[in-house]
Amino acid sequence: MEQNNIGNVKISEDVIYKIAINAALETEGVSKVTSKKADNAKEFFEGMKYPKGLLYKNSEDGIILSICVSLKYGVVIPDVAAAVQKNVAEAITNMTGLNVAHIDVVVTGVIQSNE
Repeated sequence: MEQNNIGNVKISEDVIYKIAINAALETEGVSKVTSKKADNAKEFFEGMKYPKGLLYKNSEDGIILSICVSLKYGVVIPDVAAAVQKNVAEAITNMTGLNVAHIDVVVTGVIQSNE
């Protein structure tokens, strides 16, 4: 929560979710955000609220996210995953002023253009 001389500004978790999902979807090579989650991510975020394809948690260092995506067939997976990390972190920081400490990208599938 940010405080100014007029009052407090609180940014809803839902806003963070929407920013992250939209930034991921705007990344070249991403087909969709998926709901399948890695088992280790579930354990790490035990008890945390998460919408489709996104896990979110606050830490002392900033926001920690895990986002699940399906990519377009034929892309270079590590390059697209790195671009998702960069785009999501920049979008959240630019729109909210919040620090993003860590983003895990879980690639849950590849989708051919005719699917």
